Amino acid sequence: MTRLALVGLHGIIGEEWVRVSGTLEGDEPRVGGEVTLAVDGADITIATVRAVEDWGVPHLRTIAVDAAVADLLR
Repeated sequence: MTRLALVGLHGIIGEEWVRVSGTLEGDEPRVGGEVTLAVDGADITIATVRAVEDWGVPHLRTIAVDAAVADLLR
């Protein structure tokens, strides 16, 4: 199981994906795999990983998920 405790949400209006950053718990995310997204310690939703970013702050991971998920996380 993969869980991402969110610390940031990054999106551009009109894009099909949003990027979420956070602290990873469990397995490394893979494109096509599922990840549980958590906010303030509560699991909010399960999303399909669309892309995995290889840059950023070392202790944080950034992945792309469908833009529709953003409404649940705000």
